[in-house]
Amino acid sequence: MGAKYQAWRAGIRNDEVSVYHRYERRAAYPLFLMGILFVAALVIRWDPQSSPEDMNFADVVIPLTWLAFALDYVISLILVPNRVHYVRTHLLQGSALLFPPLRLLLLGHIFHVLRTTPLRSGERARIYLTYFTTLLLVAAAVAVVYFERGAPNANIETVGEGLWWGGETVSTVGYGDFYPVTVGGRIVAGVLFVNGVALLSVISAGLAQR
Repeated sequence: MGAKYQAWRAGIRNDEVSVYHRYERRAAYPLFLMGILFVAALVIRWDPQSSPEDMNFADVVIPLTWLAFALDYVISLILVPNRVHYVRTHLLQGSALLFPPLRLLLLGHIFHVLRTTPLRSGERARIYLTYFTTLLLVAAAVAVVYFERGAPNANIETVGEGLWWGGETVSTVGYGDFYPVTVGGRIVAGVLFVNGVALLSVISAGLAQR
């Protein structure tokens, strides 16, 4: 009876671990996106020349990302079979709730989740390119505003406009409603062009393979 009970308990624990790992993999990208947006909002808050529109953006994003990470921590505590062990081994996640700038270090945890996820090489490459594109898109939006802000005839002067322009550029749509006029802004645009073509090539190759 004891052996059967132990086996039954072990089976339940294994099921709980698998549920937690599935959640961890599915939550990886949303948390990565929240982390990148938090970094952008933090840069805006630290920049004394940020526009009122960007300050409003940061005021919304910072509490929103804190809520997302707090919700992830609570859900993880519910799903893991050993909550004490989780708290001890995820001190950074808990500390980031008290001191939000520590969320910058949580980006490394996302890539640890990706490395430990069983994937085919082609699928892994597509996922990594998606993550890199997201990182590049947000970074480019902040960078292009830094270069364009205050330049003569500039039309990208807020992070919101930078994100819209970055989405147009990386998707190779290019409406033409926003465009950089400075050398620095055009260099950022060139990097987005290359990444956008690479992303579309990888997606097209994946669809053709299927």
